[in-house]
Amino acid sequence: MSDPPADRDAYVDAFVRAARQAVAGDLADWTATLETLEVEYEPAAGADSAYATATLRFRGRRYRYRRRIWPADHPALSKAGLYATLLTERLLTRSPSGEPDGDGSIIRI
Repeated sequence: MSDPPADRDAYVDAFVRAARQAVAGDLADWTATLETLEVEYEPAAGADSAYATATLRFRGRRYRYRRRIWPADHPALSKAGLYATLLTERLLTRSPSGEPDGDGSIIRI
């Protein structure tokens, strides 16, 4: 297997740095807390896809939001802002009884 492309790694690093700040700031406005922001890689048709997964706490519940960030369709800083905005929008508009992950302790949004 070949090494991941340097441009992907640089993009993901820039996204994560910007997204941590943007997500934490947006969530603070709603008294929610970002617990983790992780990146997962999945092979897709010969190229790796990268997904950002945020786990957060809001109103006594834990939520998880996952979205593809690579291959890039926007610059990393723009993608981070979109990620934060969409996460907050889903958090505020989805029913608290949303669809739980595996053991039911985390709600996927």
